[in-house]
Amino acid sequence: MAGSSLLGVLGLRGEEERTMRGTVTKVFDGDTIEVGGERVVRFIGIDAPEKSRSEKLRRDVRETGMSPLRIVEQGEEAKAWLDRLIGGETVELEMDPDVDRTDKYDRTLAHVWTVDEHGEKGFLVSRMIVSHGHALPTSDDHRYASQMEKAWEMAQREGLAENLGVPRFGRKTRGLSPEHEVNGDQEGDHKRKGGKGEIGNPHYWRP
Repeated sequence: MAGSSLLGVLGLRGEEERTMRGTVTKVFDGDTIEVGGERVVRFIGIDAPEKSRSEKLRRDVRETGMSPLRIVEQGEEAKAWLDRLIGGETVELEMDPDVDRTDKYDRTLAHVWTVDEHGEKGFLVSRMIVSHGHALPTSDDHRYASQMEKAWEMAQREGLAENLGVPRFGRKTRGLSPEHEVNGDQEGDHKRKGGKGEIGNPHYWRP
């Protein structure tokens, strides 16, 4: 059965928030995957470069001044990076109570987490994508929005932001204050616990 690798709903934390696990069966690009052979999942809160010709690619060319070939090349790089990270692996999908369950293309909208060999939730994949310069955080409101901005700030400090031809997509950052501290909390922006960590370390994203 195509969906047999989709383990289904594992936890329920209120009417608007569910988690489920399954195997990544395909990576479409830097922000979209297939889970369980049937569920197409679009990462919440990030936008990776296009890897094929489309209206969105034409818009990105206009907004960045970059060549379409370079943007497509970046899109392929983002896809390859994500495939190496989670292709064939088990992930946990977390629905966000502040975000629709699906988009206009009927793709599931979710935060995607790795799962380790012991079945424990690992790190937030979208944050790693952004911190490595393969995607931008969007201006959408969601529970990990400020954490995406922290990852983007790290990418800028590491000189990786240039890969994406900023400014792009007409994005708006949240303008984190200088005293905004990088911390190890992964439970969302509304549950800060403090504690510093290095954004390049996967353990930084552990809950």
